Amino acid sequence: MFEKLNRLAKNQKLIVECSNGEEFPVEKIYHVSGQASAVKILIGGEGITNKLLVKIDELKEELENYQEELKSAERALDSTEEDLRDAKEKHEEYLQKIDSALESAEFKLGIKTSSRHSFDRIDEIAEILDEKIRELENEKDLLGEEISGLKVDNRALAWQIEQLSNDSKDYDSN
Repeated sequence: MFEKLNRLAKNQKLIVECSNGEEFPVEKIYHVSGQASAVKILIGGEGITNKLLVKIDELKEELENYQEELKSAERALDSTEEDLRDAKEKHEEYLQKIDSALESAEFKLGIKTSSRHSFDRIDEIAEILDEKIRELENEKDLLGEEISGLKVDNRALAWQIEQLSNDSKDYDSN
């Protein structure tokens, strides 16, 4: 009888169904003698419940890994936020230094700008200085012309002085 049942089990024709609907193939049927005499049925394969328990364990492990990654990412985020705060403070200090330098330049150059934004102030200072440079170049040209005229006048005066000096020598000698 056990031989016939075991042949059925090998051909997978013998299946055990559980009350929850799971089915398992029978691998072997045998008899145990002695005080605990019984017919034993060895069931093979994993049931859905076992598979689900394994999957739950895998998901728990994944969850633990994700929680560790989350903690690590949060630490990195905190560090990055701190770095950003430091960079922002340094940037604000740098901008304050730029504003101070612009105020100093305005004071030393005697320039008043209408804007309070650094880039606009720099642009306005550049325009004012460019205009002043053009004015100075025009003044330089006018002074150059005036100096040229004075040189001509100076040469004429030198010639007249020489002529008077010569006339004076001629007059003294007579």
